[in-house]
Amino acid sequence: MRPRPGKCPICFSPRVRVVQGPLEFEYKGRKVKVLDVEYEKCLACGEMTTDYDESKHIDSVVLGNAEERRKSCRVAASKTVRRDL
Repeated sequence: MRPRPGKCPICFSPRVRVVQGPLEFEYKGRKVKVLDVEYEKCLACGEMTTDYDESKHIDSVVLGNAEERRKSCRVAASKTVRRDL
């Protein structure tokens, strides 16, 4: 369980709440949705922050999805090359 949220790091408002749900990120021009993220959201300015563990989880999902797309593109390209030979 997370400790009670403090003040927003951007606007210093105390109106910060812990939220859990999906977040969308853009990585190299593609949108990636990460499900079940726990983060703090400032009700005054909308700033969202995560703790270290959630940040690492997000990185692994975003980068993992990017790696899967690269692999599928390489497989598709190799099939095209084989077919053209």
